[in-house]
Amino acid sequence: MRKPVFSRESRRLFLLCFFAYSAIYIGRKNFSVCMPGMIEAGVIDKVLGGTTGTAFLAAYACGQLINGLLGDRINPKYMIAGGLMGAAAANIAMGANSTPAFFPIIWGINGFFCSMIWAPTIRILSEGLSEKERQSGGVAISVSIPTGTVLSYLVCAAVLGFADWRAAFFGCGVILAAASTIFYINMTALSRQKATEGAQSTPERTDTPDAVQSAPLPEHLAKLKKASLPVLILYTGLCFAIGGILFNGILKDGLDLWVPSYISEYFGMDDAAVAALSTVLPIVNITGIYFARMINVRYIRNELGTCALLFGISAISFIPLVFISLAGVRGIVPAIFAVLLISITSGTMLGINSMLLTFIPFRFARLNRSSSVTGFLNFCSYAAASLSGVTIGLISSSFGWTVTVISFMAVSLSGAAVCAAGLKIWRRSADMLSDEP
Repeated sequence: MRKPVFSRESRRLFLLCFFAYSAIYIGRKNFSVCMPGMIEAGVIDKVLGGTTGTAFLAAYACGQLINGLLGDRINPKYMIAGGLMGAAAANIAMGANSTPAFFPIIWGINGFFCSMIWAPTIRILSEGLSEKERQSGGVAISVSIPTGTVLSYLVCAAVLGFADWRAAFFGCGVILAAASTIFYINMTALSRQKATEGAQSTPERTDTPDAVQSAPLPEHLAKLKKASLPVLILYTGLCFAIGGILFNGILKDGLDLWVPSYISEYFGMDDAAVAALSTVLPIVNITGIYFARMINVRYIRNELGTCALLFGISAISFIPLVFISLAGVRGIVPAIFAVLLISITSGTMLGINSMLLTFIPFRFARLNRSSSVTGFLNFCSYAAASLSGVTIGLISSSFGWTVTVISFMAVSLSGAAVCAAGLKIWRRSADMLSDEP
């Protein structure tokens, strides 16, 4: 009989984290759905809508850095529950607000509360699951992103079917408040159950989320545990992961933003066709996560090595697109072929994202630094993403889509080079940080 991937307690812990991170997407993806109704009602215009979205991204990026550091010092149960409740309040405030200038401020506050979820979630999983359980858990938790996105669209669509955008924000806020309460109650109950069953806790760390405890740290790891974040980054080779996540952020979010425009402008597709073709991307994205994990576990066994391979696959997938652009081919068949090629890159980017923002931070569980590591890497990812949107727009408008596609290929090759350069030092660090022989 096949042994279950998770123990009973680990499964409960994972499901609570999956539930919380899926729920937060209900309160962060809903603005894009509500914005057309807000513009139609004359509450905001397109400029203010764009400013509101930018305010969210800026606050979310800065929040990742701040909350990542706090997540290693504060019980993640409180941070996640607080983030969900804060996002609930921000959503309700959006629905109640009638002053246009306040929308970017409120949605920026929402971005900060939303940033309180991911890094503490990684800490809970890294400390609460065994190293083998993390392999499956790290892949599965990434599925919460498309799950939450779909839930957000469904909730808003259901409310907007019989009410207005204000009711949609109110509804999302109520759901987030309920999710916060459910998460907190169940995490508390799980903690008490473990305490009753005699689960041991670390002597020096009473705020750990009922983690799986390991043997006392060797002296060099004990010193590294207390080191500053810059020292940790340089000593373990995380600087190469930072380079990788910067290039990953440029491509992952840049493609999400500009692929519809590329299909529409270059191939001459109408909005309905663009929407239909674009649905391929999120489906393939999920397969990219599982493909990355399979390659890493079975063959490469080095997160940066896996990222280098995936960046290389991405670069190769752009070559036919360059020839399509140079040949000036148009029409529905070339458009479908182009989307399939782009979906390969989109999938590899999410696979790289899971390696860099989930599996590499898992390595730092023994040092109790998983939250700060993932928070800093996520900050770098969103900083790069925010710059990529403007940069890609300038390149495409100034030089055309052929040069833009070539620039995508150059970014992929650069990411592969950076990750490959860090292979040796990361292999040493991964072995050093492993909590299993």
